[in-house]
Amino acid sequence: DEALVMADLQVLRDRAAPLGASYFLAWYHGLLGYFLTRRGELPSARRELDTAIEMCDLIGEPVSGSMSKAWRWAIDVMEGDDDGAHRRSAALLERASASGGGLAVADLLANLGRVAIAQGDAQAAVEVLAPAYEAQRGHGIPFLLATMAMPLATAHRMLGELDRADALLDDLAGLADGLGNDWVAAVVDLERSCVALARDDLEEADALAHSALAVFARCGRRPDVVAAIEQLGDIAASADGAAEALRCFAAADTARTEIGLVAPSPVGDAIERWRAAFVQSLGAETVEEHWAEGAALTLDEAVEYVSRARGERKRPSAGWASLTPTERRVVELVAEGLTNPQIAERMFIARGTVKVHVSHVFAKLGMSNRAELAAIATRRAVGRDR
Repeated sequence: DEALVMADLQVLRDRAAPLGASYFLAWYHGLLGYFLTRRGELPSARRELDTAIEMCDLIGEPVSGSMSKAWRWAIDVMEGDDDGAHRRSAALLERASASGGGLAVADLLANLGRVAIAQGDAQAAVEVLAPAYEAQRGHGIPFLLATMAMPLATAHRMLGELDRADALLDDLAGLADGLGNDWVAAVVDLERSCVALARDDLEEADALAHSALAVFARCGRRPDVVAAIEQLGDIAASADGAAEALRCFAAADTARTEIGLVAPSPVGDAIERWRAAFVQSLGAETVEEHWAEGAALTLDEAVEYVSRARGERKRPSAGWASLTPTERRVVELVAEGLTNPQIAERMFIARGTVKVHVSHVFAKLGMSNRAELAAIATRRAVGRDR
């Protein structure tokens, strides 16, 4: 419970300050900076972490000093200083263990992985994180394992390696249970939502994203709230809910500006692709109207909005969102150029059943031929490419 941790930190400060115990005060400032970062209070977090680093440098304390530096540079990643965060994290990583700062290795590797992800290079993130995670998986400190596994799962998902992402998320879920950490469990839910969306399971993606959002909002984790709202915008866009998607994206954009967060390029690029697609289908004026409605929301109002929108949303009888998972799979195989008999063989169903599914899809999407169906499937795949 973060409230209990913060109370304990105040006790630590109150007892260490009169004694001038710099070692304990450094841990106080470092941990306070860590939790303030999670809340999205980045300027205050920077001040606390800089104070911790200064104290550790003065007394020659490598453990809390290295941890505070790793956490400080994580803020740089959040703010978009990718090159600086990479350079400083890589330099410390080379000497961390030898200098007594080995506990910071997981956070430093996570920084490097997140920089690669932010720049759209998921393969580089896997190459940085996977060897260390596998080497420590059986005996490492659980929370430090989770620190590496979070960006690693994201990187596998971005590469389309969804089964590997699932396996990592199963590991993470087990670590969260062992730690009794609701935040880690919510991070798992949000990433599972992204994997479900990549598989076109919109219902599962929506349920997981809302579950994660509820925890993030309750815990006051504003950066994570922003990420969850962006994910819900992506889900709404995939379900042809243009107005909801645009409001979500705009509300998240406003919150990022207020907090000082820079969107990773894959996220920002995906939002711009959706926005451009909506301009084509709805017109620029309508898009700007919905964007302005979302941009006017506070973060709390945005959370309330997406929860209300979910409650009001009904499964449509037409359009992409009306397709069942089986129908979506049939569309994917049609887009690959498979015939009905080939689809039946691939899915282990009767040929007549495939014909029925295809006719249902045509009716729901208002189409009459397989070429149109393949075209819409291709467009949606491009929209999901992030």
